[in-house]
Amino acid sequence: MLRKLLVRTCKEPRLLRAKILFWILATYVPDLLLLPLIYMVSLGMFFLLLASGVNVIPLLGWYAALLSLQLLAALFFVSIHGDDPKLLAVLPFYSLYTGFVLTTAWAISVCDEVMRKQMHW
Repeated sequence: MLRKLLVRTCKEPRLLRAKILFWILATYVPDLLLLPLIYMVSLGMFFLLLASGVNVIPLLGWYAALLSLQLLAALFFVSIHGDDPKLLAVLPFYSLYTGFVLTTAWAISVCDEVMRKQMHW
């Protein structure tokens, strides 16, 4: 999307308005830079807690609360879109997948675009 915006604004500079630039900075910068950093620091702190022998049972309560909130949102979207409720079985892994796998793949693709390397399938 950023590449498309860059190409279009090179052809039509008036397309790049302050609102669009603010939206891009407010969404892409945290998504690309802050969230992976927060995920990695959180995972490191969790492993440090495990290694230090802290009781992690209270943390499971917070995880259950977060998972319940995600479950309610997922139930809403599954019912609205008419999807199979069996999709909810992957919900516990969804945050890990989007937080680590997709963000890392997105960062690699951005680096490839900057270095002008073509993807080979």
